[in-house]
Amino acid sequence: MTPRPTVFVDANILVQRVLRDYTLYADTFEIIDVRWSDGVLEEMTSNLAGKGLVRGETLPERQHNAERLRELMTEYYEYASVEVEQWAATTADSMEMDQKDRHVFAAALSAGADILLTENIKDFPTEKALETAGLDIRVMTFGDFLTEVLVPNQRAFKEVHRRTVEKLRGSDDTAVIRRLWSSLGSRHPNAVRAAADALGLAGALEVET
Repeated sequence: MTPRPTVFVDANILVQRVLRDYTLYADTFEIIDVRWSDGVLEEMTSNLAGKGLVRGETLPERQHNAERLRELMTEYYEYASVEVEQWAATTADSMEMDQKDRHVFAAALSAGADILLTENIKDFPTEKALETAGLDIRVMTFGDFLTEVLVPNQRAFKEVHRRTVEKLRGSDDTAVIRRLWSSLGSRHPNAVRAAADALGLAGALEVET
């Protein structure tokens, strides 16, 4: 059996409901081993509250709900949080990349991640730079995560999707796939279509595309 990849997830994935749920439940259904850091979770909660991506009519209400989500995530996935090790911080400082994301890259290295899952791949070292540095980690978009990790594990992916639908209040299969399209369709249309096909929901995208 192929070992499950360790996936370090960036905040820009965690702030989007369907992407977050697909990632977390991919761990639940043993497709991946998910990892994050306190820095990533702090960025997640700040953006959820500040950008109105979590329930609440006022900022304090949204901050409370975002912090509650963080608590639930760390309670249920208690093994997911990693601390940045000095060698990893030093390595991140030596790489050509966006300064503000060095803590993310360092945490991913500390986690021994196979994949750093992010939609901001331009902010991280290139594939060539990683190879030159001898670092066995891949910076991957959610589109590639869908097609290369979730879709090939079709049976478990269907469970991931089913759980996402169950937990998303007032939702159904079609609504979730359309929310996935809303998040990724402009950047990764073929990946979303592949996911819909794997779930037997290609018809849900007919209006969207």
